[in-house]
Amino acid sequence: MLKISIKRDNVEKALMRKNYTRKFLADKLGVSRNYLSSVFTGKREPSPMIRQRLMDLLKGYKFDDLFVITEDNNDAVQLSVNILGTTCQNSDQVDC
Repeated sequence: MLKISIKRDNVEKALMRKNYTRKFLADKLGVSRNYLSSVFTGKREPSPMIRQRLMDLLKGYKFDDLFVITEDNNDAVQLSVNILGTTCQNSDQVDC
């Protein structure tokens, strides 16, 4: 599964260049400062609507300037189940 996260340093620099604060940004995006902080720290993924609003607010910056797409390795964890002394490894089904 793919994950989109914010390029924190790039967005911080863009905010500084426009003399915007995070509080101003949260207000303009229509989100709480807590939500915005979670996006900046990578705990939450910005929704498509928030990504679009951020790009609209920071005109002149492209998607790739503000965001990065990575593969979420948490979905790649294999399920290992010990059934009757045998180990079954499968990421999709439990009964092997």
